[in-house]
Amino acid sequence: MKMLYALILIFFITACTKVNFGYRLAPGSMMSTLDDTFNFKSERLKQVRSQLDLDFKTNRTQVAKVILNLVDDALLLANKKKIVEDDFKLLLNSVQNTRSAVVQLFKGSFETVINDLTSKEIENLSEFTIKKTNEAAKEISEKDNYLEKQLNSFEKLMKFLFDSANKDQLNIYNQFIIDHYDLFKEQLEYRKNFIKKFDSLIATKPELLKYVMNYYAGDLSVHSVEQQKSLDNLAVHLYKMMLKVWNASTDKQKDALKENLQDLRSQLLDMIKT
Repeated sequence: MKMLYALILIFFITACTKVNFGYRLAPGSMMSTLDDTFNFKSERLKQVRSQLDLDFKTNRTQVAKVILNLVDDALLLANKKKIVEDDFKLLLNSVQNTRSAVVQLFKGSFETVINDLTSKEIENLSEFTIKKTNEAAKEISEKDNYLEKQLNSFEKLMKFLFDSANKDQLNIYNQFIIDHYDLFKEQLEYRKNFIKKFDSLIATKPELLKYVMNYYAGDLSVHSVEQQKSLDNLAVHLYKMMLKVWNASTDKQKDALKENLQDLRSQLLDMIKT
């Protein structure tokens, strides 16, 4: 099951040239993802699409404001003369807060999906999850291909934010993935745990709704204590990696980042005004 918040948030920081354009496209993309996951029948498809469209329309301004706060936090960091690991910790905390806030704004869509789930949709979800988990397991087992794919994704992100990625930055990120490869493999189990917990809460829809929203909001409490420790440990190394990437940035890259964030900020302000 894909995160409901994912396309809502990700189109703000990916390849869409204009935020407003991305926002108009997002409901259709999200609906396609949901339908792939649950394989809705016609009436349910209309029901979910109607609520998703309503949430996008109703929350348009608020979503833009939430994302704007994140962009402002990123700009504060980018304009600092000296950056340390804790700055990236604060930034990722801001990302987490944004993620959580966006999920709450689309509670109506989560409720529509969860509260009216049919037995067939639950079966479709289980089959879809197994399929995607197996595909992910196969992909990550082919280590060289997995590393290449991760590096390509990082390079695209760097091009979007910094206009480019230099050799040192690519090497830093590549080493980060290699160092934590085993943990990324372990995270496949988190998906399996999700569907097990999902199945166990089917009879109590309020608890299921709370669990699903917390899961997609990135709330660590949905994971076991051991998993939480692993994720906390990964986060520490992530801050170190991000600082290394920043220190490897050229002045030209840093200027490009500020310009790109300012451009994104202007688009969000326009979105709030209209």
